Formats: sequence, C-alpha cells, structure tokens
Amino acid sequence: MPQAHLLAAAPLYAGAGVGGADNARLYAGYRLPSLQFRGGEAAHSAEALGYAGGAGVRGIALAYVGGYKFDAFSLHARLGLGYGGAAARRLGALYGFGSAYALDADWSLHVDWDSVPGDAARGRRTLFTTGLSRRF
Repeated sequence: MPQAHLLAAAPLYAGAGVGGADNARLYAGYRLPSLQFRGGEAAHSAEALGYAGGAGVRGIALAYVGGYKFDAFSLHARLGLGYGGAAARRLGALYGFGSAYALDADWSLHVDWDSVPGDAARGRRTLFTTGLSRRF
C-alpha cells in the first residue's frame, strides 16, 4: 500500500468543472517538479482539456499551468493553444486563471476563468467554471 506522503506528491490529476450558459471543462494534467519558495510552493504542470462554451462552441486545448500554493489554497494561471468553435473551428490562444482549495491530499475544489477560441462569427468565448479534481 502506498504511503501517505507519496499520495500527496502524485503527479497525475484529472477534473471537471461546470458553469452557467452551458460552460463545461474536462481536463487531465501532469504536475512537473515544484520549487519551495518563500514559505509556499511554486508549482507548474502540463494540461490537456476539452471545453464547451455554450452556443454550440466545443474545443480541445493543450496548456501550461503555473501557480503558487499556500498550504491548502493555490492560485494559478493557464496559457496554451486551443482548437474549437461552433460551425467553423479555428486555432487560437487559450488563457485563464483560477484558484483551488485542497480538501485533502487527493481532492481539490476549483474556480476557473478561461478565454478560449470560438469560431469566426462568435469570436472568443469566456468560460467561468467551478469544479472538483483528483490526484492519482
């Protein structure tokens, strides 16, 4: 059986978030080694995600997520490349920010804001989601 301190450092995670106006986000990521900095932890990861932004907008993206963890609370920013839209899909930047609260070593609550590519007629879409993630 794995020891508790190994579970706290689990590098893989997955989660889901939902919001108003048919906003939804599913994601999975890999945590890269973090650095201890001024009483906290500077953490970063690589993330793959799928999203829905209402009005038929759907897409996928790859992103870098960097953040700072203060005990159970953390802040993070996301920057990546997404491919999505409604009728006509397009490639574009994905960016956003959010926060998380660790319920224990495995589960966290998240609040995120992301700007994702939409199609040419609708432009960019904004996603505001709340959700849950699990490390494993």
